[in-house]
Amino acid sequence: MSDCRPKILVESHNYNIAQCPHCSRVGLYYHNILIGFELKEFCSFSKSVLRIDFDMNCLLFPDEEEHVVLNTCHRDIQLSFKRREFEEFSSMLNQALLIIQAEQFVKIRKNG
Repeated sequence: MSDCRPKILVESHNYNIAQCPHCSRVGLYYHNILIGFELKEFCSFSKSVLRIDFDMNCLLFPDEEEHVVLNTCHRDIQLSFKRREFEEFSSMLNQALLIIQAEQFVKIRKNG
């Protein structure tokens, strides 16, 4: 059995981001997407998503709505988000990233 006991960083009815205090892995759950990250990977992924301008990167999909497409570490798997979904996804990543950074800062200040 795993020693992981994830602590919720941010949560809503559509999403949850949690981090294990033991191994530092981050789990991201959004609708039907579930992705696990090493801490450094999560921070890098979040920062790259937060740099995306929806209007500059959106594409018109067959449903006649604009979507932004995010690449993943697997070249054949991408994530597609409509504007509202992308805003929610970006917001949750930003919130989790801020919490992680604040906790790291407190930890450094405590040990330094």
